[in-house]
Amino acid sequence: MIFAIFGLILYNVVYFSILSDRKDLGIMTSLGMDKKVLYEIVTYRIVFYFVLAIPLGILSGVIVNNLLFEKFVAHFLGTESKQLLVDDFKVYVFY
Repeated sequence: MIFAIFGLILYNVVYFSILSDRKDLGIMTSLGMDKKVLYEIVTYRIVFYFVLAIPLGILSGVIVNNLLFEKFVAHFLGTESKQLLVDDFKVYVFY
């Protein structure tokens, strides 16, 4: 579900980016640029967005999780937690 939401967000970013450059793409077409070259330009832009978005999303998720998870649980659930490492995974024990 989360991947579908982020996929839709990335789709909208790419879609609106292409819409905003529609005039420029039309000028390039009228000056004689092949549709294949335009397709490659748009494809490289999409790949750039995905290559940039995926690592930044993972990094921001890890940072937010490490900084806010324990404080969130303590504040909203009114419990404290201890962090245990089990096979290199963080496991939180609430008491």
